[in-house]
Amino acid sequence: MISQDKTVAQQNENNSEEQDGNAERNLSATLSNEKSKKYYDFDNPVKGSVPMKGNLMINYRNYQLRKVNKNIVNKDITNVLVICTGGTFCMVKTPRGYMVQRGLIERLKMYHCFHDTEYAMTAQLKSDELITPVTPFEKRVKYTMLEFEDLIDSSNMMISDWVKISKTIEHNYKKYDGFVILHGTDTMAYTASALSFMLENLKKPVVVTGSQIPLLEMKNDAIDNLLGSLIVAGHFEIPEVVIFFSNTLMRGNRTQKESTTEMSAFCSPNFKPLGVMGVTFEISWDHIERSVYDGQMVVFTEMSNNISLISMSPLFNLNIIESILEKSEGVIIQAYGMGNIPNKSKELMELLRLAIEKNVIVVILTQCHKGGVNDLYEAGRSLTELGAVLGQDMTLECCYAKLSYLLGKGYSTEKIKKMLIKSMRGELTDIKRDKKVFSLKNSNLVSAIARVIKNEEAGDYKQIFKTIEPVLLNSIAASLVQKDTQKQSNSQLKRVNLDQIITLIDINLDKIDSTGCSPLYHAIRKGYSDIALLLYFKGASVHTLPEKMAKLLCISGFKGDTEKVKLLNQCEADIETSDYDLRTVGHLAAAEGHTELLLYLIHDTEFNFNLKDRWGKKPLDEINDIGIRSQFNNALKNRVTKRKRGKSQEREELHRVVTTNFKTGELESNILDNLQDEQKEEIIHHVNQVKIGVKKLDKRE
Repeated sequence: MISQDKTVAQQNENNSEEQDGNAERNLSATLSNEKSKKYYDFDNPVKGSVPMKGNLMINYRNYQLRKVNKNIVNKDITNVLVICTGGTFCMVKTPRGYMVQRGLIERLKMYHCFHDTEYAMTAQLKSDELITPVTPFEKRVKYTMLEFEDLIDSSNMMISDWVKISKTIEHNYKKYDGFVILHGTDTMAYTASALSFMLENLKKPVVVTGSQIPLLEMKNDAIDNLLGSLIVAGHFEIPEVVIFFSNTLMRGNRTQKESTTEMSAFCSPNFKPLGVMGVTFEISWDHIERSVYDGQMVVFTEMSNNISLISMSPLFNLNIIESILEKSEGVIIQAYGMGNIPNKSKELMELLRLAIEKNVIVVILTQCHKGGVNDLYEAGRSLTELGAVLGQDMTLECCYAKLSYLLGKGYSTEKIKKMLIKSMRGELTDIKRDKKVFSLKNSNLVSAIARVIKNEEAGDYKQIFKTIEPVLLNSIAASLVQKDTQKQSNSQLKRVNLDQIITLIDINLDKIDSTGCSPLYHAIRKGYSDIALLLYFKGASVHTLPEKMAKLLCISGFKGDTEKVKLLNQCEADIETSDYDLRTVGHLAAAEGHTELLLYLIHDTEFNFNLKDRWGKKPLDEINDIGIRSQFNNALKNRVTKRKRGKSQEREELHRVVTTNFKTGELESNILDNLQDEQKEEIIHHVNQVKIGVKKLDKRE
């Protein structure tokens, strides 16, 4: 039986690989026709151009569809750990009512959908292991059942239980492809939200589920909920904490329990479901939150519980509010509507002002089920003026979890406030940027493309949109848009083009493409300073994989590309990122003798020159000439950081700096191009007389 399953699976895999190879070869052939001479990197679309006409878009669409299969675990039998904490799912009826009871594994063995007894006889399973029949994805899910000693009703869930769950996942992380947590429904949204923050750098699915009716009842929702959760955890590479309930897959920190009686007990009021299970399982892959950081998963357990809730009503009591504010590190206020409170009450406003001055974190949420808070109204703006934080569209459960996590980290008050309004795990939407303006979804652009390629099926519309949305802005940020026909620089033309698009189209400026990079990173990588600064001042950030950032910095250090390093620093990138040998841009610049770059790092940045590579060398240790090294060390001792990161860091307006490489003596700057030869020779001669080769050139010379 085992060999037969493996043979069928192997044939399917071979057929799939053959089809993938044909699809890629067809696309390659299309892109290398007589008019397409550019090299096209299939996994990095921004490097080439994709003419949207003829058969090309269909081939590219098929290639993108093929890539979706990469999100499915490539195993015939996957391993999942099911952690049973208690809850309705494993309850049995007793004279005192429904109570949690151990022994769930034996009850599951009675169902063929949960355990293929015939196959298990030949599979040599352990006593705590079960295995499903073949799933619609031609796989089996082998899962281990781990029941906690003390099963609880979820109304008894505490921080200590969250720590126990997260530590169990950490201990078994390398053994399993995914995790399922059986949990009661009352506090399920709280647990899912908390785990989304506690499980740092998560790369595997953690599915939280339960049921409204116990498994042993004739009519129940337990079977579908657990089966769906096993399929998600055992098949899909979804690196998130999610809730699967009533055939719907939702991001855990976006969910709330909305019903005590209906089977569809949970909803995601401000974020679309990640997937829906029907005849097929439809996953919205573009909504999946993926970390761009490498490294192992770690668990944070020092969660804070010094958080209180104030729900505003016309009957508010000032004495109670005062007591809460005095004894809490963090206070969540559920305000009216979009974040309004009775700001005409001078006593209430004074209590809030004093609390915020004492570094109490005050977060404002809405009492409404959908939507978020904003300071559009004067009654709400008075809170932000005091220093309160708008929780935007976070759920109450998520806000508790996030605030507990940040307070537990011991961050400063200002840092906590900044991180509360930023999405860390996909938990909130920036409502101010989510304006109802022209968007790709609502425009006729997608349908126009579909008509050009003679294909108007609904599924193709969705795929075309998913294909062009992340590529469009990144392509503009990293590619030339037109020739210099009006005596304008390419950079100026691109800036105008991009500015118009940002104004007209509602696009996320931090959209990550298939290479893990944002538009701002691509603009900097290409050296387009105007576009990079435009994106930065529009609110974009530099997002990329750490190894890509290290590579860009080290290459810039090796080549002495001061402008690129300056651009990275201006846009708040971490210029201290190191490669696998722990070498930084400073190490490479010093090793290659790049005077200008080293002086920039010393005088115009806060770069740490005490960073050591894996051989124990600091950047300036790379300079072999003792005299030159001494001069740089003296400059380092007297360094003065002119301006903070993120601001313009140009040198004084009346001067430009001319430098030569202190190893080769070659001129590093091109700012002498407009001078006469005699002037050039005089300046170069002067610069070369100085050990580290520097001269300030007055613009009036």
